[in-house]
Amino acid sequence: MNLSAIQGLTPGGAPTPDGLPHNIQQAAESFEALFLGNLLKAAREARDGGALAEGDQASGSIMDMAEEFLAQEIAKGGGCGLARMVMQQIEQRGAVSASTSESPPG
Repeated sequence: MNLSAIQGLTPGGAPTPDGLPHNIQQAAESFEALFLGNLLKAAREARDGGALAEGDQASGSIMDMAEEFLAQEIAKGGGCGLARMVMQQIEQRGAVSASTSESPPG
């Protein structure tokens, strides 16, 4: 996956309907797409028996792009739930951090 999608994220950003900044949601979806892309690539390499022959480099590049696109589309459509779990962890950690910082020193 192209890491420029992740590197281009900036702090802040417009909040999503659930109140989290949009860039965190994008990062979670990008992470899921990267994970799925690697999973698809590993499955293809296992099926093909490892490295491609020299004559197959062009088709390998095309397959890499196709897998990246497919992974991004799967992640956009809800994916395997990895982005959702990352967002839940961020929400929980944010709630814990907020509640511990708001409690008076004991």
